[in-house]
Amino acid sequence: MRYLQASASPAALAALERMLSLIDMRDILPSVRVPAVVMNRTGDPVASIDAARDFVARIPGARFVELPGDSHPFFTGSATGEVLAEIEAFVTGVRPLPAPGRALATALFTDIVSSTEKLKALGDQRWRRLLDSHHVRVRRLLDRHAGTEIDTAGDGFFAAFDGPTRAIRCADRGEHRLKRVADQWQLFAVTS
Repeated sequence: MRYLQASASPAALAALERMLSLIDMRDILPSVRVPAVVMNRTGDPVASIDAARDFVARIPGARFVELPGDSHPFFTGSATGEVLAEIEAFVTGVRPLPAPGRALATALFTDIVSSTEKLKALGDQRWRRLLDSHHVRVRRLLDRHAGTEIDTAGDGFFAAFDGPTRAIRCADRGEHRLKRVADQWQLFAVTS
């Protein structure tokens, strides 16, 4: 409607609407001998749904599609996808398949390498504190990179991301941050 308002003066738009309201095609509709589909929105403020039903009833073999919404232009409002699907089905004879609800999900698994040996070396209490610290840091990383914790098992995490970039960034940052924690706990000390 905004396009129409911008393309004509108020007087010209009023004259156009008066002219359009005087067009009456009801008498010639029964002579239409080609496939036809008529679409109308339930709350269309310009073309009433009852008038559209009457219109389609006068065309032999025509199909009527009632769409939700309250706008007149076909390519505005919430049912635009339905309008396009109906046009495609009418033109091609094939109803389009619904868009698949799929996404590229990426899984991330973490594990503290040689955790059994580290548990023995640290003892139960120190290991528990390390594990708690590890879990807090991993959960912060998951939050920061929009990951979802799926499960934990001992020292490992299973997380999901909506794509590989976030998972890779989380893993990269995690490796550096958790390496510092491991160094503080002297878990990677090299002995000769």
